[in-house]
Amino acid sequence: LGNANAPGTMQIDANANYDITGTYSIGGNDTANALLINNGTIAVSGTGTTATLDASLSGTGSITIAAGDELSAFFGSFTFGGAISGAGELFVGPASVTIDTTNITVATFDLGSNGEDGSTTTLDVDLSYGGTFLYNGAFNFNTLNLNGHTLTLGGTATISSGVIAGPGTIKITGSATFSGGVYQSGAMIEVAGGTAEFTGSNLVPAGITFGQVAGGTIRID
Repeated sequence: LGNANAPGTMQIDANANYDITGTYSIGGNDTANALLINNGTIAVSGTGTTATLDASLSGTGSITIAAGDELSAFFGSFTFGGAISGAGELFVGPASVTIDTTNITVATFDLGSNGEDGSTTTLDVDLSYGGTFLYNGAFNFNTLNLNGHTLTLGGTATISSGVIAGPGTIKITGSATFSGGVYQSGAMIEVAGGTAEFTGSNLVPAGITFGQVAGGTIRID
């Protein structure tokens, strides 16, 4: 889609659908020059499909990911501005990601759980997510920047390492397990009707601040 001599742009217009049905990579030899503008729909729909976005993403279009499929955001700058839905997985690898949508309902939202490092994910909105949330900051080389917003986790969450930067709040209304991480600049954990379990050698992660516990449970193993 792009190289150093001929930057490439792919644009999906409103009401248009780009359907990915096989293992596929959108990008090029020089990802800095590859741009994907999505104002329509990107659909990952083939059985066992892994689609990789190596091109920078912008636009307000939607993304759907079918069960058993994965969309990976790798090596680019991505702004998710539209709805992301489906029974599949959105994976963020070593990338710069901005979350600018309040509508993420994909079954699994994974920030680097395979050990990839070098990612920064920034919230530009308050986000409530009810699926399986995974955050492994690869020995604290990755950053989840709350940016003054609240990330509400109402499903099952696992946070095992990485930097969580404030100000802002991770609000637990479902079930969350914490086994590491470094909390900076006023990042707060609030348990509101859910359960937060702290386990492992780093029982209470560095820099953590607890907010109001409203009908929730904090468990330290």
